[in-house]
Amino acid sequence: MTEALDEPNSIFRVLDASLNRVHEGLRTLEEAARFVMNDALRSERVKDLRHDLAQIAQLIPRESLLRSRDTVSDVGTEIESKGEYVRQDLRSVVAAASARVQQSLRVLEEYSKVIDSSVAKQFERLRYRAYTECAELELAISTKPTKLKLEDSLLYLLIDGSVSDQQFETRMTELITTEVDLFQLRDRSLSD
Repeated sequence: MTEALDEPNSIFRVLDASLNRVHEGLRTLEEAARFVMNDALRSERVKDLRHDLAQIAQLIPRESLLRSRDTVSDVGTEIESKGEYVRQDLRSVVAAASARVQQSLRVLEEYSKVIDSSVAKQFERLRYRAYTECAELELAISTKPTKLKLEDSLLYLLIDGSVSDQQFETRMTELITTEVDLFQLRDRSLSD
């Protein structure tokens, strides 16, 4: 059974939920930049987005947001999607958080237009900044080399230095495309 529409309350419910999603997503991205990538600059830029979001959120009456919050009867808390609780790796965590941030910022922009168009414009500017930061972070974490531990290796190849540097380079170029996990150069005839 559907209850009568309480438009102001409904708008604040949407804003409250979306603000929470963006804060959570940005925190997830900040932690990836800080703890996974050890990237102080990227971490600071995501943190700046989070703090700028908090400043914009202050323009929305907090009491209205809190009064509209109704987690107990929220029909969305019981809905689960396939793959919602599965992440393949750190890259997929960052991709999911990026998508959450960007989508929720768009929701904030659209619904805040009903309350105050100047707030909507600030969410729009933040959304465009987030597009850039999220894309850069996703690309950076996708190219970040992962550390391979010896115990994780399936194929470990011992190799000598070859007859010449050129031959060694050619051989290594060919071998890198194979399924060899680790190479160890062992050649007593080579200097350090």
